[in-house]
Amino acid sequence: MVNSKVVVPQIVFKYSPFKYYMSKLRMWKLRWTWDRSFKERDFVEESKKAAVSLTDIIRMRDMKNIDKFSTSNVYYQMATESVNFPHKSFSQLLRFRKQDIRQAVPINVHLHDILGLRYALIDVVFVGLRHVADCETSSDLEIMKNALIEMEPELKPQLEDPGCQLPYVFVELFMRFRRNYSNAEQISGAELQNHTNRWLVSVYKICRFNIFTVPPAI
Repeated sequence: MVNSKVVVPQIVFKYSPFKYYMSKLRMWKLRWTWDRSFKERDFVEESKKAAVSLTDIIRMRDMKNIDKFSTSNVYYQMATESVNFPHKSFSQLLRFRKQDIRQAVPINVHLHDILGLRYALIDVVFVGLRHVADCETSSDLEIMKNALIEMEPELKPQLEDPGCQLPYVFVELFMRFRRNYSNAEQISGAELQNHTNRWLVSVYKICRFNIFTVPPAI
């Protein structure tokens, strides 16, 4: 979808203040009652890296490294995302780097302790914005331009005119991070085989995508 000849609103994710403070409270509880090494800032920074890595995986359709970041069900979620892409060139626009993730907001935190099994879940929304002109190589720039023209042919004059500003690509992602805090001796079966002391992504979803022809306010 292309938004042109409009005043672009500020690209900021906002949500309920109540949810914000509840998330902060539960992250405080996570740190002081479950995991003294947990730091929200470090978690957010690592979550940005995971968002970029998984988005690269879905763009390149290279699933061989997906187990480093996610649980098994994410493979099927990402396959579904790929099938539902609005255009065959859509994936070529998913070229986001860590610095392009303008916001990473933990919106829900859940701590589950059931019969001695302890799991933490943190839902995070990511707001990404990439200027098409900000490419490391000329080949990447041409790939993004061609993808834009294939998706939105009316952009061709703007993309081919050296005097025109290139568009911005916007994406909003939802990801759920899951960590097993149970003791290994309390787990059995397949869960024991997959037991790791790290955060893994259990949900990955592209919520919104837009192409802005004018620079949005950040």
